[in-house]
Amino acid sequence: MIDPGPAVGCLYCEPLLSELAELRARCESLERLVRVDSALARQLARSIAENVKLRARLIELGVRDL
Repeated sequence: MIDPGPAVGCLYCEPLLSELAELRARCESLERLVRVDSALARQLARSIAENVKLRARLIELGVRDL
């Protein structure tokens, strides 16, 4: 088998390393989005729970036309 040598190997490695760096950056970006989505989901759940409590209290007080 003929060894292509380091120069040829580098020609193949350079695009792969570049693609790897791009994929890592995209993964980090997606991880940040997941953290933001999780935080928003928790905030939404708290808001819904608070809304339910407030509606129950309004009904308890006899408020109509909710």
